[in-house]
Amino acid sequence: MDSLNAECVVLGCVLLSNSVWDQASVLREQDFSLRAHQLIFRRMRDLAESGHPIDMVTLAEELGRQSELESIRGVEYLLSLIDGVPERPSIAPYVRIVQDHATRRAGARTGEAMQRLADDGSSSATALAELASDFAAGVVSGDPLPPRFSEEALALRFSRQYEGELRYVDGWSQWMCWDGMRWCEDDRLAVFDRCRTICRQASAECGDAKIRDAMKIAAAQTVAATERLARSDRRHAATIEQWDANSWLLNTPAGTVDLCTGELHDHRREQYLTKITVAGPGGDCPTWRRFLERVTDGNSELQAFLQRVIGYCLSGSTREHALFFFYGTGANGKSVFLSTIAGLLGDYAKTAPASAFTASTTEQHPTDVAGLGDSFIGLVTEPDREKRIIIVAFSKWTLCMSSAQTSPPDPRSSDGIRAELGEHLNI
Repeated sequence: MDSLNAECVVLGCVLLSNSVWDQASVLREQDFSLRAHQLIFRRMRDLAESGHPIDMVTLAEELGRQSELESIRGVEYLLSLIDGVPERPSIAPYVRIVQDHATRRAGARTGEAMQRLADDGSSSATALAELASDFAAGVVSGDPLPPRFSEEALALRFSRQYEGELRYVDGWSQWMCWDGMRWCEDDRLAVFDRCRTICRQASAECGDAKIRDAMKIAAAQTVAATERLARSDRRHAATIEQWDANSWLLNTPAGTVDLCTGELHDHRREQYLTKITVAGPGGDCPTWRRFLERVTDGNSELQAFLQRVIGYCLSGSTREHALFFFYGTGANGKSVFLSTIAGLLGDYAKTAPASAFTASTTEQHPTDVAGLGDSFIGLVTEPDREKRIIIVAFSKWTLCMSSAQTSPPDPRSSDGIRAELGEHLNI
């Protein structure tokens, strides 16, 4: 069956029975070859979306109200659509015929456009590839294709090229870029620069015959519009909650460590990890072992406990509700131990001033605590021995506090509530 007959059957069956509209609704206006059929289908969709029946009377009235009845050759043409067409429980085969012919027509138009580009010596081979890519994308998605050099077309080209390595988080108003090991914030306008590249390529494809169009495409306004449109593309859209969602994954330069099993996996985009350590697992560390021997006075049990403490910090879990204090006389390895661990953990460790966690007569600036962000371990050094420690939002981090004192700091909060202290480490 040819396209015109299939189109008539689809439209006629909808007029006879609205129950088949759901099958016809997958079609697009441009899938119909005749302008009259496009107008009829458009008004059918309007009636369906407004909850009105799609019958001969209402459809003719709607076409008349839009001054389109004469464009389809009047009511007589509507009557011809149902003439000899029996009611059918399914019109799916005819819908597929209409879609198939629409795809073929689009392919023919694309082929003609590619031929014109091929004949134009000033057009690049990239322009030919983009035309073919646009056609293929339209066939797969079923979405109508925008004009070739429109801002929407440029944004779609951008998303096709960078869908695997860029995400946009509206809650942060921030682009995130995949660097091969983790997702990083775009703090150097790398995304905007890539939009410039897309527009620059499209501008070059216009050729000398369309110099004004080429200049408009390469303009800053077009580049900015392309970037803004790409933000909402479903291939880039991301939420705040999906980042670093699994606290039992530790990202290292060597790969991602599953802390539940100890297995090392390749870096994966779909894990959406934003942090990374400075070093990966493996190898020996004789200098570090000698340091531990010296500062623990050869106490193997204390060394094993320190290992468990840092292992707990690596997980990002706070289920033990532990707050660790390193206290003792000065120059005995506390700060060296913590600074070394912090250096190795990289993005997973942050340092906060002791004033953020001690009682004070003046109000502390909230950014002191906020600076810990989504780190797994918060480090605080040398709190004042005369000040009481207050418990503030410890549920998000494991805190390690270092103090050069001969007795533990007072763990009571300012209102007399005793804090839960996991351990006191006298090293």
